[in-house]
Amino acid sequence: MPAQFIPRKSGRHLIACIALYRTLLEQCLRVPIPTELQPKGLTHPLKHLVRKQFRRNVREHSPKIIVAALKTGYEAEELIRAAGDGDADSRHKIYDLLHYRKSVATRSALVPQPPKQKIRYPEAIPGVPKLLETRPLPFEKLSGPRHVPKFAKAMVSNFLRIQKPQSPYLSRVLRDKIDTRQKRVNSRERIEYLEELALAENTWEDLIEDQLENEGLSVDKWNKK
Repeated sequence: MPAQFIPRKSGRHLIACIALYRTLLEQCLRVPIPTELQPKGLTHPLKHLVRKQFRRNVREHSPKIIVAALKTGYEAEELIRAAGDGDADSRHKIYDLLHYRKSVATRSALVPQPPKQKIRYPEAIPGVPKLLETRPLPFEKLSGPRHVPKFAKAMVSNFLRIQKPQSPYLSRVLRDKIDTRQKRVNSRERIEYLEELALAENTWEDLIEDQLENEGLSVDKWNKK
């Protein structure tokens, strides 16, 4: 059985997408924008929509979604090119789309947003002296030779061990770093596992569709089930 085809790792697919992307951005500048649809910034509103759609599909694996997205992109390129050449119907379609997007953005801005959660940082441990205030000790307080701090390592965190027992501040910092790293590793492993499941599901759907087409059955009816 052939290996799973990953479009974003294919050179030919990448070149085709980049060519379509650049062409769309170049054609967008040829379409004049009415005063009521002028953006607040310097970016052309059509360029903003093109970039947004490409960012949304940049990591897509499903052949169905990729083919549909490319088809939509080529149709959009024809529409924008015709609008740039002065076709009235094409410009009317683009202006209707921009009006709709602007109305959606206006309605979204009126919806009250939930308050942002404030990050609560752990408070300092009460009663523990700060290391910078107690070290280095003056010579008259030394009970022996002055020791050089030792370089130590905990998991992936490097630090200087100055004395024993270890400072509670240092223990908490090391523990937080280890916990954060472990959460990041767990999240990455879970994403990789879900990505493998998605690839396997796409492969299975492609096999089923090929089998249905070979048997002369309707793929659309099977998709609606």
